Amino acid sequence: MGKAVTWTVRLEATDADGRIVETTEIVSISLDLEKPTGADFGLKLSEGKAVLERLQTQITQRQVDDASAMSRCCVACGSQ
Repeated sequence: MGKAVTWTVRLEATDADGRIVETTEIVSISLDLEKPTGADFGLKLSEGKAVLERLQTQITQRQVDDASAMSRCCVACGSQ
């Protein structure tokens, strides 16, 4: 069995007090160190694009959800 290492990228959302309110795993990347070549190190372009796309999706969705929750108001009395 070869030696492997795994990196996990997580995105954490915190509230105004710095408490973590949500953690989302963006990607896990593994490298088998048994016989690596130069091409095995770092992110391939496609992997980097996938990480960026997932980050953008998660951040944008959280921002939309937060903005939507803050702008809701009661149709009966108008309070938020």
